[in-house]
Amino acid sequence: MMQIINNTGAIIKEQINLGNIDNLNIDDLFKDNVNMKDKIKAEIVAHSKRANTGEEIITYKLTFPRIILSEVNTYKMLEKNTSSSRAIPFEKMVEVVDKEPFVPLAFQTHHKGMQGTEYITNPEEIDYLEVKWLIAKDTAIESAYQLYNNGITKQLANRILEPFMWVTQLCTGTRESFEHLFEQRCPIYNVEGLKFNSKKEAIELCPYLGDMTNLEWLQCNSGQAEIHFMDLAEKMYDALNESTPVELKEGEWHIPFKEEILSKSDSMISLEDIINMSVCLTAKVSYTKIGDENSITIEKAREMYDRLKNSGHWSCFGHIAKCMANYEYETWIKGKCEKSEKLNILAIPNEAKGFNKNLRGFVSLRQYIEDKS
Repeated sequence: MMQIINNTGAIIKEQINLGNIDNLNIDDLFKDNVNMKDKIKAEIVAHSKRANTGEEIITYKLTFPRIILSEVNTYKMLEKNTSSSRAIPFEKMVEVVDKEPFVPLAFQTHHKGMQGTEYITNPEEIDYLEVKWLIAKDTAIESAYQLYNNGITKQLANRILEPFMWVTQLCTGTRESFEHLFEQRCPIYNVEGLKFNSKKEAIELCPYLGDMTNLEWLQCNSGQAEIHFMDLAEKMYDALNESTPVELKEGEWHIPFKEEILSKSDSMISLEDIINMSVCLTAKVSYTKIGDENSITIEKAREMYDRLKNSGHWSCFGHIAKCMANYEYETWIKGKCEKSEKLNILAIPNEAKGFNKNLRGFVSLRQYIEDKS
């Protein structure tokens, strides 16, 4: 009989014998798949700090399972561009889902409410459930092919594959916006009578905790977010803690992928073309599958920049920002200002100054595009 164990070691229920799972050809099902459980990533591609006042702007390149995309997108204070099921060609989407499917980090048991606390722990049963997951993936691919081969658009056929997809997202915001996300979505590991938002932090204090398995970490996690979102938030948290911002003076630019662009340039490249390239690499996030090279010529970048601007695809411009001049910081206001009847002037509190869209201390390139300036 298979047994399901909770995090205190108690048997909470028994299941019927699942049979000889060797007959399910586990090795064959997994042979073309790398370990998809470790594919959640958070890489900072630009991190800037306004020299005068200390506000920070951070741009992440994230990889995570599509099943949590709607939850990630609830954070409206963040500028986002995400790989699209509608934009990626069907054959390319099938290829990546077949070879690199999302597989759950762990399998929770039935529970009330949004978050459970018990996990399947028997290795044999975990193998069985992962096989069942991959069989479901193969069935989804077969169904998607049946639609596509009958002339149905990729915009629908690709949707059937979404539970097994990974997405890439470029995400930009202030430090305060990301700290709000961490507060709600980071795990809470309860170990040695202490609480940690990160395994790295816990292991740094108690090195022997490095021997714990991922399942054991989950079992001591009291966080209430979805487990894959918690894993993503933890990796974002670690990346930010390990990142040092570039200090910018007024008029200097926060540009995602700047170092990558400069490293691939064979000659001197202007600031304008660096910005063109950055905007186009952002746009490519929408239709490039995971692992594709972000390569584009300067000529094509200029052309795509103008096409995106003229067609109103302004989200691609929202990740680049100019460090505010002092007069801009004093005049970009957010919130309510009180009028002094005695002096007949507006009293602007310092905490209301320096805001542009979701940023503070920086003016989004999108603002200049919208203003046609």
